[in-house]
This record gives sequence, structure tokens and C-alpha cells, in this order.
Amino acid sequence: MIDTNNTANSAIFSIRPSAKECSDTGMAMVLICLLVTMFTGTRAWLTAAVGLLLLNMIIPRIYFLPAKGWLGLSRLLGMVMSKVLLTLIFFLVQTPIALLRRAAGHDPMQRKKWKQGDGSVFESRNHTFRPEEIERPY
Repeated sequence: MIDTNNTANSAIFSIRPSAKECSDTGMAMVLICLLVTMFTGTRAWLTAAVGLLLLNMIIPRIYFLPAKGWLGLSRLLGMVMSKVLLTLIFFLVQTPIALLRRAAGHDPMQRKKWKQGDGSVFESRNHTFRPEEIERPY
């Protein structure tokens, strides 16, 4: 679920892009114009790409407002898509693996033993750690 009360996320479009980010936005706009030129064959898009490139080289700060929107959109997509991808991975990868393991009888949490007796199902380990084990735990 998307956290709408998070104060860090409420400032998505209120970021102040740097000169480099403005220049990157200008380059992205040039690339978009060049791609449209390549797919449509319209020469007007090539002229627009050259004009945008010249503006980007001379005054990169002219792309301040588009950069603000572009970076805000990318931040919003990053927030939403990370949750979507993690949800998809959970339901499409983790859940089937867990169901297959349960169907195969694998029970690492010992759930069948939990309510059967008064004793604990936790294993008591009387192990003294050596310095070598603490230095490299993994």
C-alpha cells in the first residue's frame, strides 16, 4: 500500500533541480525528438531537436520547470513501481515456492508441534562462539 502520510513523499514535485539535472532533462527532450524523427521521418522533429540541443548547451537552466516535472514524475514512478514489483515478486515467486515446500512436507517453523504440548518448540543451543566465528559471521 502506498504511504500517503509520509512527509518525505509529499514533496514529490517540490524539488529544486540542479543545473546538471536541468541539462539532463534537456538531453532527454532532445533524445525524444530524435526518436520521433527516426520513427516518423518528419524533418520538423529534427529541427526541434537541434534547437533544444542548442538551448541546452547555451542556457541549461531554461529547462528548470520541465526538469522539475520530469524528476517529480520519476520519483513518483519509483515510489509506486517499487511496491508493485515487490508485490508481484512476492505473489508470483515467493508464494508458489512456499506452497510447494508446504506440500512436500517441509516445516522449518515446526508449526505442527506448537499447540500439542506445554513445552517450547525452540531448540536450546549451548554453544560458545569462538573469535573466528564472530569475525566472519557469514
